[in-house]
Amino acid sequence: MKNLLLCAILGLFITSETSAQLIKGDFVAGIQGNLKFQATKSGSYKGLGFNVENHGLYFVGNNLGIGYVIDFEHSQYKMSNNSSSDLASKNITSQLETGVVLRKYFGSKQLMPFVQLNTGLLYYRTKNFYDGVPNNPYDDYDFLLKPAIGATYWLNDKVGLNAMMDYNLINSNVNELNFKLGISVKLSK
Repeated sequence: MKNLLLCAILGLFITSETSAQLIKGDFVAGIQGNLKFQATKSGSYKGLGFNVENHGLYFVGNNLGIGYVIDFEHSQYKMSNNSSSDLASKNITSQLETGVVLRKYFGSKQLMPFVQLNTGLLYYRTKNFYDGVPNNPYDDYDFLLKPAIGATYWLNDKVGLNAMMDYNLINSNVNELNFKLGISVKLSK
């Protein structure tokens, strides 16, 4: 009985036509994130990290939203069999991004592509361990400018699934293209 009910609900979502026009005065909140794992073939370098991003958009025009974004990322990398004492045997980095976001959706169907520009401040803290001994943490601030492309698939007129890619143009330390998945909820009307 549970399986039959679940199939009926999924069928309703899949077969129903959704119009997701975002009009002036709408407010959309969302959360998205990613997990990442990095490793070399030899196994001498391994990394694990995650990212969580919260955003809120107020629509100042049809399909044009401006709002805030708060993004937290944490990663940890380990190196083994390193012969140079200049290399850290372990590195832990946490960063917090906050700023404004401008997002433009295209169309009014169930699948709505978008472009986005995010700018603000980036704070990060890095701690290195050399042969298991921690050194003093390193804190720094930077500006960020992140263009993004993506799409939202609206399950109904209130809830949508997001997929997007972003890249920080200002961060000269790391070239990283982020792919994020998440959910958005339309909180108005």
